[in-house]
Amino acid sequence: MSLIRYTESQWHPQLYIENALGDLKEQIRYSANKSKIDSQIYICEHRDIKGLFWEKLELQHFPCDVQDLSISIASMLYDDKVILIDDPYHLSGINREAFADQQEWSLYEHVDTQQRFIKEFLRQNEDEEDNDEDEDGSTLTNKERNRSILSVTCHAGLDLIK
Repeated sequence: MSLIRYTESQWHPQLYIENALGDLKEQIRYSANKSKIDSQIYICEHRDIKGLFWEKLELQHFPCDVQDLSISIASMLYDDKVILIDDPYHLSGINREAFADQQEWSLYEHVDTQQRFIKEFLRQNEDEEDNDEDEDGSTLTNKERNRSILSVTCHAGLDLIK
């Protein structure tokens, strides 16, 4: 089942790509799937993304090294609303043919995922009441809050044989 204009009327995870450079070309769509295991209906967000992404280069063994190429997905919502995890039933993959630098680099087929959290510290002004609400509707406190991030990483080696 496809869900057209889902985000206009329903809750969604407010995802973004943390390490994107410039504007991305994205197609976002939603689908509903009924689980055969627990008969629950799950809403899935699907994204086709084309763009440029930044990554740190490790030059310790240059030119005979392997570089990580990552895309980090994050949510605008805190971890009390969204926790990003990899799907053990649908493994991540890479389209090696779409890789722009395939003449210089060889992409490995293996893909890793890593879940992490970034901490944010909230401070209230002394003039404000203790029960102010944040823009996402959650109550602000002086505690640290986290945002969930999921990084998907493939590996590329410099192609020295030409």
